[in-house]
Amino acid sequence: MPGILAFGLISACYTNLAIRMTINRDFGILKRVRGTPVPTWAYLAGQVGSSVVITFILFLVTVGLGVVAFDVDFRPSTAAGLLVTLALGAACFCALGLAVSGLCPNADAAPAIVNFSIFPLLFVSGIFFPLDNAPEWITTVAGLFPMERLADGLQYAFDPRTTGLGFNAGDLWGLLAWTVAGAVLAVRLFRWDSHSK
Repeated sequence: MPGILAFGLISACYTNLAIRMTINRDFGILKRVRGTPVPTWAYLAGQVGSSVVITFILFLVTVGLGVVAFDVDFRPSTAAGLLVTLALGAACFCALGLAVSGLCPNADAAPAIVNFSIFPLLFVSGIFFPLDNAPEWITTVAGLFPMERLADGLQYAFDPRTTGLGFNAGDLWGLLAWTVAGAVLAVRLFRWDSHSK
């Protein structure tokens, strides 16, 4: 369950957002938005908000189906930690998605660049399968990126041995650091106009 939630969040907040913003830039939508009375921050907030809403819909559907069909043990006592981890993960990957959209030269290249930047890291992050027997260098590399922090934080909230509210401070601090770094990169790299036109 935590791995599916992490993958859904990353797909909605990173992959889809980055590709959508690159396509909007290529079609001139971003340029036209800047010429309207709508503040640019409001447009970006709407795009990010759309990704966050999709993430929480995915959360409700996934957990609901897991509880009903697969007897997943959802513990209300750790729901606060779970929701905070999801919210911080969404902020982190939205910021990184906006940043990587600035690296995509055009809409045709966006899917390849975005997927190439995320899929290798997903496979070494413990989202699809545990890394208990993986070589040490793989676990070291995985620990540097936010995918593992998100997966571990969600796993901690679902773990039946977890006591308290389900907050894993190390993972939350890691996600927060990546959120700040992603926001700085997004400010520096995000482009409203396509350089190719």
